[in-house]
Amino acid sequence: ELEEREQQFRAVAEGVPLTVTIVRLDPPEILFANARAAENFGLRAGDQGDAIRAVYVRPADRSALVAQLERTGRVDGFEVEMRRVDGSTMWALLSARPISFHGERAMLTAVTEIDDRKLMEQALRDSEARLAAFMENAPVGMYLKGVDGRYTLANPEMTKVFARPALEMIGLTA
Repeated sequence: ELEEREQQFRAVAEGVPLTVTIVRLDPPEILFANARAAENFGLRAGDQGDAIRAVYVRPADRSALVAQLERTGRVDGFEVEMRRVDGSTMWALLSARPISFHGERAMLTAVTEIDDRKLMEQALRDSEARLAAFMENAPVGMYLKGVDGRYTLANPEMTKVFARPALEMIGLTA
């Protein structure tokens, strides 16, 4: 029965499209790593402290993850930069749960890559900065309204049109 459960666990861990590890907390040692953990980070069962810490671009992030897990009993959405086996880096969200694995106090961790999200967030920040610079420096009064007709953005030149600070118009209708 134990072997059957072990096989079921491995089938689940290998079937999800995420890096899944089980790491003994103290001293740190990989007790289980699915194929994606090996492919992405070179992690395998038996790897210990330095190999585990090397996956984190900032090794203190691992300590913060463990501390948060011990403090709250679960971690979701822990954003961290990680180092792949080829030396490149990636942004990831980690989810972790404390578990007992073969009698060892351990942490079950799933890693979700978020590089695409980070690129989109940066593109949005860049776009917002361009819009802000354009609005700030436009030589004519400009504004944006929401679908409800309320001013959402007004540039400094609109101060002359409104005869009051443009920022006071935000949230109002004409």
